[in-house]
Amino acid sequence: MKIKLISLLIIPILFQHISFAQKINTHKIDSFLTYIEQQNRDIGSVSIFQNGKEIYNRHFGQFDSTAFNKNTKYYIGSISKLFTATLIFKLIEQGKLALNDKLSNFFPKIPNAKKITIKNLLEHSSGLGDYVAKEENLYWLRKKRTESEILNLIKKQGTLFQPGDSVVYSNSGYYLLEKIVENKFNNKYNKIIKKQITNPLNLTNIKSVLDHPTNVFHSYKYRNGNWKKIQEFDFTNVVGVGDLVTTPRALNQFIIALFHNKIISKESIEKMRPKQGKLFGKGMMLIPFYQHLAYGHGGDTFGSHSVVAYNPENHLAIAYIINGERYPTINLAIGMFSIIYNKDFKFPIFTNIKLKPERLDQYIGTYSSPKLPIKIDIKRKGDELFGQGTGQPSFPLTPLDSNTFQFIKAGVKIIFHTKTHSMTFKQGNITAEMKRDKDSSDLR
Repeated sequence: MKIKLISLLIIPILFQHISFAQKINTHKIDSFLTYIEQQNRDIGSVSIFQNGKEIYNRHFGQFDSTAFNKNTKYYIGSISKLFTATLIFKLIEQGKLALNDKLSNFFPKIPNAKKITIKNLLEHSSGLGDYVAKEENLYWLRKKRTESEILNLIKKQGTLFQPGDSVVYSNSGYYLLEKIVENKFNNKYNKIIKKQITNPLNLTNIKSVLDHPTNVFHSYKYRNGNWKKIQEFDFTNVVGVGDLVTTPRALNQFIIALFHNKIISKESIEKMRPKQGKLFGKGMMLIPFYQHLAYGHGGDTFGSHSVVAYNPENHLAIAYIINGERYPTINLAIGMFSIIYNKDFKFPIFTNIKLKPERLDQYIGTYSSPKLPIKIDIKRKGDELFGQGTGQPSFPLTPLDSNTFQFIKAGVKIIFHTKTHSMTFKQGNITAEMKRDKDSSDLR
């Protein structure tokens, strides 16, 4: 579960400028997404704009009972923060707020409130914790919580560092910013969004949970050979933090309008953008793909994964929202960006091998190696094999053949050797031969 309500596409950057003016191969993108759909790997939607015009729009894999049409919306998680930050800068432009204003003006009982500024909250340098990630109950926001409950947890979590000393992503900071927005505009968040952003731009497909939106896709997890609907957040707990629903097309329209100064000024955009070498700006993130630098935001909920990114040099905007993930969204994004920017890219190879439980049982046990600081437990659940490093969460192992398994998200490959009761563990540059402990208990 990605509890942070955030998703990022981070690819190595080569610090050089290379212009991009070639025609985008939308046919190859379409073939790639068709392949993903045929392999039943992901479900979601993509929109691409170039020079202000939509050149590609596609939904794939959907089977939802919601009748799909161009207005069907998705949960976008922390992309909502980009909207909240934009509203903060509108207040600054109107002279109602300043970056150096102290949090104590609004929430004097929050730890370090006299030192924390609006600037700190925007750029995740406040030192506050993260109310979404409640340690004793990671799912606590699936039920409606009161403002007092949330504020009390923010107070209880205290501070991690002094304001400005570091940068640690904080949903708590944006929860407080949303409350400041409502205070200064003297209205509810959904009505502010409509008046200040969506109505002037005619973006009717961007809705807050406070609007009680309909025609919204559910989120899914793939379990035991089928897509299963999952319980999402009660999004009233994350208004302004991760509550918005929309379409990829509307996200692109929003970010293009933002960068063309139709919402706030050019000067404000420059303040929002991350400084050179930084990932976070004031409500905006760097989304690099090699030498191509885009800006926007990402978002995760319990089941959705989304990004909106705009490259001002190439006048290119891309937004995607995944509401069911088997093939890692980061890999899907790398594939699409590779095609867009004419990088070498081969479609992934998927396998649908099913092994009998008695075959999987041969691999069960605890494996160790002097080359690794942890042991790895291999166990079976039903007809699936799972691995688990010491003190770490378990991970599913997908068979490539009868002896070889992978966990694609972490780049892990495991080859079992039944005759020697051992396995070869590979991850990145690490290769370790691991022996099964003689005293391994049955981990089924």
